[in-house]
Amino acid sequence: MFELSDELVRQIIFAMENQNNCYVIDTELGVLVRVDGLPPEQLPDMDAEELDMECRYQPLPDWTSADGFQLMERFLGELHNPVARNTLQEILLSGKRVFRRFKDTIREYPEVEKRYFRFKYLEMRRVVREWYSRLRELAGLDAQELGADEELDDLVLTEITVTPLVPAADGTSAEALVDLDHRAFVEAYPDLPDPLREHLYERRRRQELKHPAAPEAILYGARNPLEDLCGFLWAQREPIEGEPQLPEEAPHLMVIYQIFVYPEYRGLGIATSLLEQFLHDTREQGAGEQYVLSRLPGREPPLTALMRTLEFRDIGRVYLSAPAATVENAAALTP
Repeated sequence: MFELSDELVRQIIFAMENQNNCYVIDTELGVLVRVDGLPPEQLPDMDAEELDMECRYQPLPDWTSADGFQLMERFLGELHNPVARNTLQEILLSGKRVFRRFKDTIREYPEVEKRYFRFKYLEMRRVVREWYSRLRELAGLDAQELGADEELDDLVLTEITVTPLVPAADGTSAEALVDLDHRAFVEAYPDLPDPLREHLYERRRRQELKHPAAPEAILYGARNPLEDLCGFLWAQREPIEGEPQLPEEAPHLMVIYQIFVYPEYRGLGIATSLLEQFLHDTREQGAGEQYVLSRLPGREPPLTALMRTLEFRDIGRVYLSAPAATVENAAALTP
């Protein structure tokens, strides 16, 4: 039987909430395995009421949207901040886009948000430990005393890693990144008619944005403990023409074209982490001057406030005028 470390507990919690992939635990190696990567004969009965310990792979603890809703209710029952509590309770009672609105609204109360993530982790860790104890019991083993984590603050962000992304080599294809870029572009302009939006996207790809595998491309990926991609940043390096200089000393313009985070990971500071890591590495590289330009799509690009604190300057916008029936208001196309 595998040992349940703090790291494995966190991986299991991420997997329990993962809406894109289903995982099982390899009880011999103590690692998570995606169900779609196993032959059918090795899969456990995911709907069985009792665990079959003859099977090497075991299903993870059940965690449904109802469990998540009840967890939010319990948290609000213990919250002593009346303003935040009343606002969040109204969201739960509305029954409309509850999880998305709860996550967006709690960000307005940073200390409450930190307490919520701590509370959520402890609750889900309890579920994981009960499941693990049941596995040990069915395997004929004694119960194991599990200690507390040494550090729970900033729990979510410490589990997200941001590193340079190499298409294909990192398990994410260039085509997948192009699809995500298109998805983000569509999200950025929800009011535009489809034909106009597609025309603007193709124009952007044709005139500005090169292929993710091009030498000029700079990519960063954010991954959770299961190595699933949570979001990415896409930029390009462009030389600035001027007086002849050695290539490594020539000034360059680093253009950020996209920062995308999957909806289920938004509100956790991942986009900020992507941008900060990119800026840090950009400043550290090369002897020449490095300028950074944001060309993120949308009328309200993400991280606007952060960019200003990081000494980005607003150098102008492009606006679209269209019939009221086509676009409700004049919309800024690019920063």
